[in-house]
Amino acid sequence: MNRRIVVWLIGIAVFLLAVSVNAQGITPNPNTPPNPNANISFPPPVYFLRGEMQIYGSANLPNMANYFLEYRPLIIPPSP
Repeated sequence: MNRRIVVWLIGIAVFLLAVSVNAQGITPNPNTPPNPNANISFPPPVYFLRGEMQIYGSANLPNMANYFLEYRPLIIPPSP
């Protein structure tokens, strides 16, 4: 029973390591022109948002099945 748990935990650790290494290889290319078939018209690329917002844009790519929107929270250190 203990051996099964150890093997399972090692498997999870290897999986998490592989996922974290793959996620680090993604870097945006600032020189890429925007695709007119997939475009967010509002808000602009660098924009401070708070609360709930509607995102406006369009996506019409060949063989497109779905899409998702990613964002990251802005981490601001607390002020004294």
